[in-house]
Amino acid sequence: MKPLLPMILPSEVSEVELHYKRPLFKTMRHIRSSNDAYQCIKLYIHPKRIDFKEFFWVLLLTHANRLIGIAEIGSGTSMGVKVNTKEIFQLVLITNASALIVCHNHPSGTLKVSVSDRQMTKRIQEVSKLFEVIFLDHLIITSEDFLSFSDKELL
Repeated sequence: MKPLLPMILPSEVSEVELHYKRPLFKTMRHIRSSNDAYQCIKLYIHPKRIDFKEFFWVLLLTHANRLIGIAEIGSGTSMGVKVNTKEIFQLVLITNASALIVCHNHPSGTLKVSVSDRQMTKRIQEVSKLFEVIFLDHLIITSEDFLSFSDKELL
C-alpha cells in the first residue's frame, strides 16, 4: 500500500522562529488615559504626514498598560485606509501583548465617526475577545485634536 502523502525530509521544511525582546520595564510609557495614548502617537507620527492621507496604527500594551510598541498597519489615501486585522493580531501574538489601542487619522480635520470606523472597531473587538486581548480604545486623530471611542462610550 502506498502512503497517501510523500515523505517529507527535514531539509524540505522551513523552520518558523519567533523572536521578540520586551523593552526594559522602566523605559516603557504608562498609558493611563486616552490622552496619554494620543500624546504617545503624536510623538510617533511625523506631523507632515497627518493631514496628507489616512494611516492606521496599533499600540501594543502589557497587562499593566505599559507601551510595548507602536506599529503602522496601513497607509491609504485622503479618503480612507484599508486595515488588515490579521496583521494587528500577528503583532499582538508576537509581542505577547495583553491589550491594544488602535488609532487612525482623518486628514480632513473632522473627528466624525464614520460607518466604516464603527465596522472596523466592531471587527477588532470580536477578534480581541477570541484572543483574550483587552481592546482599550480606538482613537481618531487630526493635527488639532482627537476623539476616543472609549471616552464617547462607543466601545
